[in-house]
Amino acid sequence: LRLPKMPWGVEADRDSVTCVFVVPRKDHDRFLEETSLVHADFRLAEMKKGELKSYYPVVKGVPDYAQLIHVDSVKVRRY
Repeated sequence: LRLPKMPWGVEADRDSVTCVFVVPRKDHDRFLEETSLVHADFRLAEMKKGELKSYYPVVKGVPDYAQLIHVDSVKVRRY
C-alpha cells in the first residue's frame, strides 16, 4: 500500500492490504513473478478532527490476464 503523505494528526490503521485475484492456472507462476509490480494507493480527502473514514485503495499494475476480486479497505482517523 502506498500511503499518501499524511498530515499531522492523521493516521491509517494499516500499511498493507490483502487483495484477492483470479489468475488462469497457466499464468500462475508468471503472476507470482510479477507481484512486485502490483501496488495500491488512495487519495486522502479533507477530514475534520475526530472523523474516521474508510477508503478502498485503487490497485494498479495488475496484469491483463489477472482479475482483481477483492481489496481490503483502509480506515483513516484524524485525531
